[in-house]
Formats: sequence, C-alpha cells, structure tokens
Amino acid sequence: MRCAVPLNSAAALHVGHPENNPRHERMHRTLKARTARPPCHTAAGQQRRFTDFVRWMNMVRGHEPLGMRCPGDVYVPSTREWQPHPKEPEYPGHWEVRRICRTAEVKIGGGMAFITNALHGEVVGLEEIVDGIWRLSYRMSALCFLDVKSGHRP
Repeated sequence: MRCAVPLNSAAALHVGHPENNPRHERMHRTLKARTARPPCHTAAGQQRRFTDFVRWMNMVRGHEPLGMRCPGDVYVPSTREWQPHPKEPEYPGHWEVRRICRTAEVKIGGGMAFITNALHGEVVGLEEIVDGIWRLSYRMSALCFLDVKSGHRP
C-alpha cells in the first residue's frame, strides 16, 4: 500500500527530476557559475566563494517574488524560541497514533503503507474519514489519504 493523494504541491515533484522545478534549477546554474567555474585551488577558497554567494543571494540580488527586494531586507526572525528536541506531537483522542518505522512505512489496516523517508521515527496521526479511508497528519498538517481496503488511491 502506498501513501495516496499527497495534499501539498511539493510532494508532487518527482525526485531526481530538477527540470520539474526551473527556479531551483536556475539557482544551481547561477551557484555553479559564481562559485565553481573554475574551482578554487583550496577548500578554504571554495568555502569563501560559497559564503560570498550566500551573502550576494540574500543581501544584494533582488528577487522577483519579493518585488525585486533582497531576502535580507524582508527577513524577520521568528519570535519562537528554538527547541532542538521538541516534544512529540499530540493528536485528538479518536485518532490512531503510529510511529513511522525505519523503512518509512506506517502500519495500518493489517498492512504497511510507505509514507516518506523524511518522517522516519516520527509520530503521525491517522483519522478515519469514511470507512477504510484515513487521513494521515503530522503535527496537525494533513499529508495524504490512505485507502486501507483497496490499497489504491481513493
């Protein structure tokens, strides 16, 4: 059984196909041109180029989605304090709670459903929407639906 019907557009990107994300591909082309062609003779020199590139991207170069402003001009630090080890999420009492195993799967309906490697070891919540159709959520963000009866996309 596979995780069916991802609810966000990022999940729709095909892994290993940068041509599906032209903005990201363009950033890598610019990164290579400004930092690696030709490469520096030392690791320290190469690191300086990368550091300069990050500074240029964030503090000098305007970005179209930001009205040609620099990200550094619009960035506002978070008011929340960083928690290196946040507590595990809590889900409503009527939800099933599962931990994503080392194979990136979750046990449901007598079988295993692949979810994502990104959530390996994390606790997710499952809410049955209708008979056999479950919504899988992580920290209250819905990720996908699972059809445990057919094992197919609902």
